[in-house]
Amino acid sequence: MLSLSSLTLFFLALSLTTTALIADAADFELTPSLSLSEEYDDNIFLSKSDKEDDFITRVVPEIVMKYRTTFWDWAIKGAADYRYYARRTQSDKIAPFLDAKGKIELLKERLFLDLSDSYQRTSLSLATDFTQVSLSQDQSDRNVFNASPYVLLRPSSLITIKTGYTYANIWYKDPEAVNKTGHTGYVEATYELSPKVVLTAGYRYTYEDSDLNTLNKHDVYASSRYEYAEGSFAEAKVGNSWLDYNGGNSFSKPTWNAALHHTFPLLTLDLATSQDYQEDPMGSLSLTTNYSVGIRKELKRARIGLIGFLREYDEQDTGVKTKNYGATADLSYEIATKTNGKCWFTVERLKDEEEDDTTRRYTLKLQLEHAIYKNVLLTLMYQRTDSRSSEIEANEYTANRVMAGLRIDF
Repeated sequence: MLSLSSLTLFFLALSLTTTALIADAADFELTPSLSLSEEYDDNIFLSKSDKEDDFITRVVPEIVMKYRTTFWDWAIKGAADYRYYARRTQSDKIAPFLDAKGKIELLKERLFLDLSDSYQRTSLSLATDFTQVSLSQDQSDRNVFNASPYVLLRPSSLITIKTGYTYANIWYKDPEAVNKTGHTGYVEATYELSPKVVLTAGYRYTYEDSDLNTLNKHDVYASSRYEYAEGSFAEAKVGNSWLDYNGGNSFSKPTWNAALHHTFPLLTLDLATSQDYQEDPMGSLSLTTNYSVGIRKELKRARIGLIGFLREYDEQDTGVKTKNYGATADLSYEIATKTNGKCWFTVERLKDEEEDDTTRRYTLKLQLEHAIYKNVLLTLMYQRTDSRSSEIEANEYTANRVMAGLRIDF
C-alpha cells in the first residue's frame, strides 16, 4: 500500500500535468515508457540448501515528467513494477517506485519551499545491499517524504545565509522496521572567497520521534570546496554530532566527508572518505566510516573503471563492529552502433566480529543492450552471486539470475 505522502504527490503530479497541458508558457516534458521482461532466478530466497527457483514475468509502466515555470520546478519519475511468479514461490506483487522533487519560489529570491518524496525498495542491512542480488530477500519498501521551507539572505554579493526547517517522514512496509518522523531547524552561511573557493559553516538541530524512542541531535560543521584545475576539485566537510536518546544512551563523535576528483590526461582519479551516524531500518545505530579510491579510463568505444572500498560499521549499543572491504571493476564497450556490452565484477569481504567470521562474496553481472528501433531497447542480463561463510548460514549461498527484456519509450 502506498503511503499518504506518495498518494499526495501522485495526485499533485496529475494536477500539474493537467495544468501544464494548457499552459503555453510552461516548460513541460512527459515521457511514458513500458518495460516487459522475463527472468529466471534459481535461488529466490538466497538459501544454502533448500533452493527454490522460479520464472518471474515483470511489466513496468513508467512516466517521467518535468514541469518548469518562473516560480515552479518539478521533476517526477514514477513506475509500478508488476511481478508474476510462475511457480508461485511468492504471490504476485506490485512494487511501486516514485522519485518526486519540487521547488517553489514563494517570494522572489528570498522564500522557497522544497518538496520531495521517494518510494522504493531498500535493504534491511547497512553492510549488504540485498537489492542488488535479489528482488525481495532481506529488504522492504520504504517511503521518505521531506518538506522544507527556507529563507535565503544575501548581506553582500559574496555571502549567502540559508535558514529554514525540514519535516521528514520515513515509513517502511516491513512491520518490524522502525518508522520515524523528524523535525530539523538549521542555519548555514556560505562565503565565496574566490571564484574557485567556497567556504561554508552551519548548525542543525533535529528532533526525531520513532517507534522505539525519541532523539535529540545537534550537528555543527564547516566545509570548503576548491576547484584547483579544469575538471579537478577538492572538497571537505568536518564537524561533530551529538545524539541524545530519551531514556537511553548519548553519543558524540567527529563527522567528516572529503573527496578529491582529479583529471589526468589519460584517466580520472577519485578519492573519498566519510564518517557519520546511520540507522538501519531496524533502528540499530552505527557509526559508519567509508574509504574509497577509484580510477576511470575513457576510450573511443569503451569505459573502464576500478574502485576499491572499505566500510566500517560500529554498532553503538552493542559495540559490535562489522567491516566490509573489496573492489569493483566495470567495463562498458560499444560493440556496434546500436549495441553495447557491460560487465561488472565485485569481490568483497564482510568481517563480522560478533560471529568471528568472514563472509566472502563474489558478484558477476553481464549485460547486453541492443536498440532494435529508435525507441525500443532489447536487454539481456546474466548475474551470478557466490557467497561463502563458515559460521553464518544465511551468508552461505549461490544465486543465478537470467533476464531478457524490452523497453519501449513512447
